[in-house]
Amino acid sequence: MKPCPCGSGKLFMRCCKPYLTGKAIPETAEQLMRSRYTAYSRADIDYIQSTMRGKALKDFNPPEAKAWAENIKWKHLKITNATAVS
Repeated sequence: MKPCPCGSGKLFMRCCKPYLTGKAIPETAEQLMRSRYTAYSRADIDYIQSTMRGKALKDFNPPEAKAWAENIKWKHLKITNATAVS
């Protein structure tokens, strides 16, 4: 049982894993940001691509993104502000 790479303090299986496996959809921008960070840290480019829209998706190069993600040292994600949308 490993902690989630997103830094939430939760176990991966109870934090970002449901999003990365398609069993859940992030409900907040913070959940999406955390899940994308986790996906990049695991070089899960399919998840990254599935969460992209518009020009970013059009110009996305999965093999290049995977190579980049695998060659970066992922240290941590720091959330400085998050607000609930009402």
